[in-house]
Amino acid sequence: MPKTTNTPSLVILDMLVGKEWRHLRLTRQEAKAFIRKTPNHRGYQITPIPDEPKR
Repeated sequence: MPKTTNTPSLVILDMLVGKEWRHLRLTRQEAKAFIRKTPNHRGYQITPIPDEPKR
């Protein structure tokens, strides 16, 4: 059975704040917290980053 690491998966958060797009690389929990802390955003998109294969 392969060992699994307990590292959180990363996502890309694209958020429209005012007239500017913010492009952030965060964990899923950090992205949710950032969305809650930014009440003046006009929209967002969360894109998962696929895990890199181990060599």
